[in-house]
Amino acid sequence: MLDGLGMAETTPGPLIMVTQFVGFLAAWREPGTLPPLLAATLGGLLTTWVTFVPCFLWIFFGAPFVEALRANKALGAALGAITAAVVGVILTSRCGSPCMCCSPSSRRCAGWAPPSTFRC
Repeated sequence: MLDGLGMAETTPGPLIMVTQFVGFLAAWREPGTLPPLLAATLGGLLTTWVTFVPCFLWIFFGAPFVEALRANKALGAALGAITAAVVGVILTSRCGSPCMCCSPSSRRCAGWAPPSTFRC
């Protein structure tokens, strides 16, 4: 498990990497009647499958309902405000304060720069 945690901390997608690693190791240790490598490969693939499928199903079946909510003016305004709040939280967590990064007189960023170049 420590190997899986170390791998997750050094690569993107920690949840998927750790769950796939655990599925691989579990099937390797208890292969049943299959060869260990085949069982481990199938265990890793199955673990990845059951990790991703609920997310995709949620998106595919839930998206039409969210779009229907956008047609409602009050809920559409609330979703727009939530989107703006999320952008503000991202800027604040990245830069400390949106004014520090976006202000031309900022000491941290020499003039205005696109968000991808912020180094606050």
